[in-house]
Amino acid sequence: MATDDSFLADLDDFLISSDLPTFSATDDIEDSTTPVTVTECVAVDIPDSPPTHSKIDDERESDRAKDRKRRRVYRERRRFERETLQQRVEELSQQLTELEKANDFRRQLSKSPWKMIAQRQYQARLRAEASQRQLIAAVDARSALIKDFKEFIREKLTNDVDGTENLYQPKRTKLELSDAEFYEAYLEELDTLYGQCNEALRECGVASTDLNWEGAKWREEDNAGFFTYADKFIVALDFEQTCESLWRLAQLQHRHEDRQSFGQVEDPENTSAYSFRVTTQLKSGQVVSMHQRLVARRYKEDGRGVNVWRSFTEGEGIFTGMHSDETGWVVAIPLPGQPEAGTLVRTCIRHRPMHFSRVATQDSTAKQFTGAVLGMVDEDDLEITSKLGKIFLNDT
Repeated sequence: MATDDSFLADLDDFLISSDLPTFSATDDIEDSTTPVTVTECVAVDIPDSPPTHSKIDDERESDRAKDRKRRRVYRERRRFERETLQQRVEELSQQLTELEKANDFRRQLSKSPWKMIAQRQYQARLRAEASQRQLIAAVDARSALIKDFKEFIREKLTNDVDGTENLYQPKRTKLELSDAEFYEAYLEELDTLYGQCNEALRECGVASTDLNWEGAKWREEDNAGFFTYADKFIVALDFEQTCESLWRLAQLQHRHEDRQSFGQVEDPENTSAYSFRVTTQLKSGQVVSMHQRLVARRYKEDGRGVNVWRSFTEGEGIFTGMHSDETGWVVAIPLPGQPEAGTLVRTCIRHRPMHFSRVATQDSTAKQFTGAVLGMVDEDDLEITSKLGKIFLNDT
């Protein structure tokens, strides 16, 4: 484009500089090769001033002026088109960059749960194979005992029961180690998730700090295979008290069924890891259960408190083989210009169902599992909101 403009400008200068010259009447006389007599010279009427341009010269000059104007308009139009295209290229490049960042963010969140499931299934298979070998050995040993000591069979059977209990003790140890590996893997991801806090709030639609909000809601992302939960509300407590209360309530102490804490965490005042079981009743009346493991960490910035967590839920009973991975952010900031009026709390949760192929076709059961997990999150949110209100009433 720049080369075309330069060429047109040079061409314009050349045409202007190459206009045909005009000649006066005296020049025509001097250049004539025909001899002139004295009488003819006297008869010539020499004008006092040079003659004006002829009509043809005027038309030619007018055409040249029009050409120059057309070329100037053409150059302006080309320059405007070039600038418009460059601006459009920049806009599309920026949109592409944002889409690539969003895709990288989603891919990063989805990789680790599948890897964790694969590792857990692999460990479960190894434990099952080891258990099978131990059972075979136990059966062989028991057969030998029955054959050789039939008269003492009752006593030997009693001893074998004790031996069977000891036989399964290593299996429990492996399960505990597997839990430790799970917690350590998810704890390593919390700092990365904290760095993605602003992007997560933006994707959930709660990035702004204005107070206009329609209420908490779940939204299923089209063709993405996951759900997002967004909420925004005001707590009538000061900023410091709200941050402390949110962290204390994030421990979900109301989930006490089969609750176990993982104590091997760094900075236990700001990091926690625990598991619990949730038993609920479906609309059909059937009682089901789910086991959840959760890690959480809080961060304190200048004028902002952030809680980040990661949880993994395994279905049990009719939900066996069904899992869900959850990532959440809770951000608290003091209301601008009103330090004593309260604190704005924003919540963003990403829930991704994860099922194996053999249960993926059981659509109705999978939907029941997803509904049960989402309902569990709603219950936790209601419990936390209710307790925050009680704290405010106690302070007043």
